[in-house]
Order: sequence, then structure tokens, then C-alpha cells
Amino acid sequence: MDKRMGRVRVAVACACALLLAACQNHRIEDEREAISFRSPTTESRTVIGGDTDLQNACTPAPDGGGEAIGIMGTVWNEHNDYTLLFDNDALTYNTYWSYSPVRYWIRGALHNFLAIYPRQESGVYTFDRENGILIWENISLSTANNIDVMYATAERDLSLDDATTDPVQLKFQHAFALLEFRFVNASDSNVSSVTNISLYNLYHKGRFGFDKDGESGFELMGERAAVGTYVGRCDATNIPVDISKHYNLFANVGAVVVMPQAVYKQGVMLRLTVGSTTSDVNLSDFSTAYEWEAGKKYVYTLTRTSSDITFDVRVVDWVEDFIEL
Repeated sequence: MDKRMGRVRVAVACACALLLAACQNHRIEDEREAISFRSPTTESRTVIGGDTDLQNACTPAPDGGGEAIGIMGTVWNEHNDYTLLFDNDALTYNTYWSYSPVRYWIRGALHNFLAIYPRQESGVYTFDRENGILIWENISLSTANNIDVMYATAERDLSLDDATTDPVQLKFQHAFALLEFRFVNASDSNVSSVTNISLYNLYHKGRFGFDKDGESGFELMGERAAVGTYVGRCDATNIPVDISKHYNLFANVGAVVVMPQAVYKQGVMLRLTVGSTTSDVNLSDFSTAYEWEAGKKYVYTLTRTSSDITFDVRVVDWVEDFIEL
């Protein structure tokens, strides 16, 4: 009887020890807070840029665009040793922003995050994890590849404050410039149609990079596009004389995304056919916008009078505010 009681006591003690260990492990897991991302409500006048636009683009198909944000991230300890936490992981949206598998904050360490939209498969860009630099080589823009590239960085130093484990908010910025071309009929008669709209002499290959400190740069690769890189279509016909109505000359693609470049150096041209008349217009001859800068939007308005075509350009922010994710 005493032996059986002894065995029972041992079994109970072992069970209690296992339960205590499980509880301790559970508490440790509870203390490990998952790294998460969130987006406040932010709207802007962009191709991709407003919070809703970005969410829709990154919602899995068929309900959304099926795109994703690529997340890179490293963590540094007090010995200046780094660990790779994220390596081009896909951040997608479905009610909330998520990725897999879950990563956890590391107490007392410095965390750096880089993000790029749209996420590309491995091999398209490279990530220098030690120095926190992302390089996208051989970017090519064409009508079929009119992509809106955005990038962001964020830092969270848990060595200064162990409690700063709130969701990470990334401030996205645009790597390219945005163009819109509008047509106004101020002549003395209706215009039957505007056709054969094209931009050419654009640089269409480049190398883009940015680092964990938010510094970025774009290097053109010396290749210019031939006629018809961006071929537009104005859907309106029999355009009436009305200076209050502006028609989008690139109705088929909307706004045009271009690499940052000096317009005057290569003489970027707009070829425009109005009715039976075709004109080649040097954009730098008709405006003071000699450069297309990253993150800026250029709205060109072409006004057809009875004897000429005049130009006006407005330079506005591509986004009203940086997008916080």
C-alpha cells in the first residue's frame, strides 16, 4: 500500500512539474509579441496610393488585384550581430494585413524594415541584408508594364523601449513620376477625333535602389524608347467647342508612369493627330517642366485654338500625403 501511494505521489509530482513547465512555456509564448502591420484610413489622388487602393491591389484574386507588398527586415543585437527576419515576404490584405509564418519582436534589439510595392519574385531585385539596401535592376516600362512602384522604410528600436511593439506603420513614397495629358477644344468648330497619340524619346530602362534610412536613387540605363512607347486613345468623338471640358488623351491607360528623367536632354516628344493633322510637339518647348521628378504628377493640358495648339502644365504632388501602412 505504501509503495502504491509512493508511486501515486511521484506521478502527481511529475504531472505537476509538466503542467508548471507548460504554463511557463505558455507565458513565454504570450510574452513573445508578433510583428504586425496596419494601415490607417488615408486617401489620395493616385493610381495606387490611397489606403483603399493599396488594400484592393493586395487582396488575393479573384476578389482583389492579387498583388503583394514585399517586406524585408533585419534585427540587430547589442553585439552588432544581425538576424534576417523578413526576406521578400509577401504582405497581403484580407480584412487585415498579414504574412506567413509569423515573426516575433526580439527584446532589446534594433529592427529595420524595408518594403516595396509591387512585390516581385526572387531574382528581380536584391536585398543587401547587412547594410539594409534594396536594388531593383533593369526596370523596364512600357504600355504593358505600366507599374506604380512604391517603397518605404521603418525602424523600431526595442533596446531603447521594450514596449514599442505596436504594429509597424510604413510611409510609402513613389519611385516614379506620373503624367496626364488632357485635350481642350477652343477652336471655332467641333473636332471629329483625336487619334494617334504617342510619347517617344523616353528613357525606359533603369536601376532603382533605396536603403533602410530612406535614401533612394534612380539611375537611367541609357536606353530610349522608340515611337509608340505609350500609345494613347481619346474615347471622345465629335468633340464640341467647350473650354470647360477636358478629355484624357490616354483614356486607355489613364495616367502614365515614367521614370524620373530630364525631359529637355533627349527631347521627349508627343505625337498628336487631330482630325487629319499630325503634329510632333517637344514637351520641353511648351513648358517650364524640364524634369520629371519622382513622386510628382505632371498634368499637361493641350488647347486647340482655330490656328494653333497651346500647352499648359501643372506640377502637383502625386499624393496628398505619404501613405502610412
